[in-house]
Amino acid sequence: RGTYLASLQNYPGKIEFSYLPPNTQCVLVQPYGDGAGAIILGANASRIYTNKHLTWVQLLADRLSSELGLRSASEPGEPASGGTQR
Repeated sequence: RGTYLASLQNYPGKIEFSYLPPNTQCVLVQPYGDGAGAIILGANASRIYTNKHLTWVQLLADRLSSELGLRSASEPGEPASGGTQR
């Protein structure tokens, strides 16, 4: 499961995100591939991401894991679901 920092200014660890633009107010970090990488989203407003956004990013991470042949971070120990075959 990803981490959602809804109001970045309230976290002392915000200096770890020095690569983001200075006006970044919130950050969503979604790992994929059992820790192989992460999707990092930032926004210039605090508390902007909804449950719909969080679910969408989780599905994107699962798909990315599947396409890269990695295990899904959302389902440790099980292969990533690749969706329907075409």
